[in-house]
Amino acid sequence: MSWRALRPRTRSLLMLLAMNHGRQLHREQVIDALWPDATLASGIRSLQVAVSNVRQCLGTAGITEDALRRHGDAYALELPSVSDQLADFRRLAQAAARAPQPEALRLRVAALDQYVGDLLPEIGPAEWVVEERNRLRLLAAEVASGAARDALAADDVDTALEVARRSVALDPYHDSSWELVVEICERLGDYAAAAVARREQASIWVDLGLVRHDASHQGLAVATPQRATIGRVSAGSRRAR
Repeated sequence: MSWRALRPRTRSLLMLLAMNHGRQLHREQVIDALWPDATLASGIRSLQVAVSNVRQCLGTAGITEDALRRHGDAYALELPSVSDQLADFRRLAQAAARAPQPEALRLRVAALDQYVGDLLPEIGPAEWVVEERNRLRLLAAEVASGAARDALAADDVDTALEVARRSVALDPYHDSSWELVVEICERLGDYAAAAVARREQASIWVDLGLVRHDASHQGLAVATPQRATIGRVSAGSRRAR
C-alpha cells in the first residue's frame, strides 16, 4: 500500500509522526490534532485503526512495522537508518549560534541547505502543522540574516546579498534583513536596487499599519516599526465526553 493510498486522517497521522520523528506523542495529543471533535473513546478507536494502517503501509514499503512503536499511551516513529532533515536543520542552526567565525557562516549556509521550504505544504493550514511550519520558517529567516551578517563581515558581498534576500523572502517583517539588503546593494553601488528594497520595506510597514501617508508632505511618515509575531496555538486538555 502506497502512503498516497492512505485515507486522509491516516496519511496525516503518518506525516505527524514523521514531523516528530523519534519523539513520543501521547495518544490524546494525536487525537486532539487529528480527531478534534471525537470523544476520547471514539478517538482512541480511530487512532488504533489508523496506526494499524500506517504499519501495513510501512511493511509494504519494506520498513519493519516495529518502526511505529507504542510506548504506553504514546506513539513514535523511529527509523534509525533515516536522516532526519528537520533535526539536522535545527542542529546546524543551534551550532552556528555558538560557533566563532568563519565556522558560523559555514554552519548557517549548511543549515539553509537543509531548509527546502514550508513544512508539509500538502497538508495546508491544519492546526497541528501551522505552528511548527511558522517556527521553522522564522528560524530559517533568522539563520539567513545571520549568514548575511557573517558574509558581509568576511567581505563576501555576493553571498551576503543572496542570503539577506532569502531572509526577507522567508520573513518579510524582518527589518534588520531589509536593512542588510539595502546596505549590501549600496556597497555594490546598486543604488536603484537599494531604493527598491526600501520601497518594499515601506510597503510592508503600510500593510501592517505602521506607516501613514501624510497628505501635507511628500513621502511617508514612518512610525516605529514593531516586529510582527505569530501566536501560538495550544490545544486544551481533553475531557472525556
